[in-house]
Amino acid sequence: THAVMHYCGSEVDCLPLERWEQEYQYHRKLLRIPVFALFRKWKAFRVWRANVCYKKISKCRRSLQENLFILNE
Repeated sequence: THAVMHYCGSEVDCLPLERWEQEYQYHRKLLRIPVFALFRKWKAFRVWRANVCYKKISKCRRSLQENLFILNE
């Protein structure tokens, strides 16, 4: 009732309950800011978009290498 303990392997972190509650409130306030609230969606979209662009460029590159036989030796 006086502290929050976090176990990770052999390491143990102990935070007083008051500090943990304060950090929790800070975390809640940060999540109300749209940039932080939408970060996971934005990141997933950016990764998806980068993968789509990479696949399109790779497909075009492969097609050009296969079909430009005039330029091949």
